[in-house]
Amino acid sequence: MSLPLWLLDDTGLLRNRKAEVRFTVYNDRFREVVSRCFEIADGGEPVRSLGTLDLNREQSKSSVLLFVAEILSQGESLFRTFYFTNTEVRRGGLFNLPRTTLALERDGDRVTVTNTGNNPAVGVHISSEGNAHRLTVSDNYFWLMPGESRTVTV
Repeated sequence: MSLPLWLLDDTGLLRNRKAEVRFTVYNDRFREVVSRCFEIADGGEPVRSLGTLDLNREQSKSSVLLFVAEILSQGESLFRTFYFTNTEVRRGGLFNLPRTTLALERDGDRVTVTNTGNNPAVGVHISSEGNAHRLTVSDNYFWLMPGESRTVTV
């Protein structure tokens, strides 16, 4: 399987900046299947082809494949997103991923979520039962590596 990789920088985040775009694929046990890095010399075009990510039959056999794309500049993560596939192989596969633990700290309208466990936290989101229609969160459904924190505004 050969997957085309594209970078869309419609906000100009990478304008006049050196960066690295890292794509990592994990299996349903959070084992790294494949990883690919691309150097960006400057922001350049807002849409560009980076290359491909190739997975052989053995690498794509997992009941869930988790694709993580991250943009880094000077060691700082500027953006991260994730996607999952192969969930039709075993229904409910996302619910069977290894568990982790999270800690939550609130300070006014800011909430910091920390992954205190040993596995990545997939699809972390902030909710308030009975208040979904009134709750706005600056970022939701994100990925946290073990030991990593993310602060959002609510």
